[in-house]
Amino acid sequence: MTTPTESPTPAAKIDPADTPVTRQEIKLVTLELDGFHSTVNVNAPIAIGVPILIVLAFIFVPKIIRLVMKGATVKKVEINLPFGGGKVEISPCFREKLIAHKIWTELVTRKAALPFEKDKDVILAVYDSWYALFGIVRKLIREIPIDKLHGSEKESVEHLIELALNVLNNGLRPHLTKWQPAFRKWHEKQPINGDDSPQELQKRYKYYEEIVDDIQIVNAKLVILADDLKNVVNR
Repeated sequence: MTTPTESPTPAAKIDPADTPVTRQEIKLVTLELDGFHSTVNVNAPIAIGVPILIVLAFIFVPKIIRLVMKGATVKKVEINLPFGGGKVEISPCFREKLIAHKIWTELVTRKAALPFEKDKDVILAVYDSWYALFGIVRKLIREIPIDKLHGSEKESVEHLIELALNVLNNGLRPHLTKWQPAFRKWHEKQPINGDDSPQELQKRYKYYEEIVDDIQIVNAKLVILADDLKNVVNR
């Protein structure tokens, strides 16, 4: 018995309108912005990509240069040397701000850039504070890697060093040399009297008014310097 052959099922007709359309988006240029690590990707053959890169260079490179130069151009701050004539110019970039902040901190946390008050302050305590300031500022100067700096940065840091040395050698040192040894010698010979405060005791020194006047002159100049250094830090 012959089995009848089944006729194949006719293929369904596909309407072209029902066929899904595949769209492929080709990005010739992609720009990834990430601060200083921005990148430009050109997804095209060399024959097309090179002209695109040239056009982009003409458009963007001048703008990038202007932005970099704007960030690198720092307005200089002019500071008068507090002891002795002359001025120094400081560019408040990161390193200069760091050094200025350290010097400023030492001035305002010690009896240097703080006005001397006759009824509250003790001369020997002021001298001890100034002596400690000497050591700290000298250490700070030694730690500055001046040999590794170049250009305007080196010049600006050298000016900060000149400023610090001006304070030590032309401001604090002359006063201490003139007054400290004699005052300490006199103070050590004074009899201990429980009724006298240190402030009252020091007023009996023969040249008390002259010492205080000189201390206050130094203080006044250092207060102005502290304000200038604070201005550098805040720029």
